[in-house]
Amino acid sequence: MRVFVEIVDGVVVNAAVFGDTDTPSDMGLSGHWVSTDAATTKKRGAPGDTFHDDNPNYPDGAFTPPRMYATWRLDDNLDWQPPVDKPYPEGWGEEDSGWQWDEAVEEWIDRSPSDES
Repeated sequence: MRVFVEIVDGVVVNAAVFGDTDTPSDMGLSGHWVSTDAATTKKRGAPGDTFHDDNPNYPDGAFTPPRMYATWRLDDNLDWQPPVDKPYPEGWGEEDSGWQWDEAVEEWIDRSPSDES
């Protein structure tokens, strides 16, 4: 089975699963359809994702999820990055570390529960 996504104005609007030898045109579908596979396109494309066909790291194209926050930008590897690096305090990266991006103030806020009683 192969997954194809339909691209309209650079955005995935539809996804469909086809047999190993079938393509959207074989099925009579018009439009711009692209085969998607996480091994060759960074991640499997899904509705709402943006398709990048011009990144040298991904010759088959790449898909990125929608931007989470207006201030975040794509880096050269097509990963969303905040304008301010996330703090790395002790315990960072552990489940429920509490650090969350606050778009209103454009900074990381520690929202972990207080240890003080």
